[in-house]
Amino acid sequence: MKTHKKITWIHNIGETRTKLFLFIVIGSIIFCFQSRVDADNGFLSVYSDPRGIRIYLDGEFIGITPIQKYSYKPGEYSISIFSSDTLELKYWQFASGSIGSRLSALWYLSKAGAATKRVKISSNQHSEVFFSLPKINRAPTKIKIATACCLGTVFSVAFLIGFLVANFKSTN
Repeated sequence: MKTHKKITWIHNIGETRTKLFLFIVIGSIIFCFQSRVDADNGFLSVYSDPRGIRIYLDGEFIGITPIQKYSYKPGEYSISIFSSDTLELKYWQFASGSIGSRLSALWYLSKAGAATKRVKISSNQHSEVFFSLPKINRAPTKIKIATACCLGTVFSVAFLIGFLVANFKSTN
């Protein structure tokens, strides 16, 4: 009886060694493959003022700032603090809403424009992006001022043309 238990125990040690060997071999293969895949990737770090802003890479959530050395395949991407779903909703409001919701969507989209950047991720290179929330929040104000200036210019030119036409008619 004791001999049978001893043989079973030795057999179990052999199985454990085999399992351990297979685990090490498979783990090494996965590690080598992963290292090879990551060797072609580039790295992206995203910082913001203030910290804790959600970041989207081509519309997909990748994390909350600060994000450091995020490994990703090389290419050019859009990086934003707005999700694709939010932007689609605002585009839809802009295209089909009332005048008030269209203006609201327009101001929001101007903010989204300031909060979206193009980034190039190159193989084995490190790219950095910085977002300033106070600057992003000022974007709609800049658009409103530019719009008011354009409209003011149009009305001024129309007034000047009207004045010149009226004076030209009175002199003839």
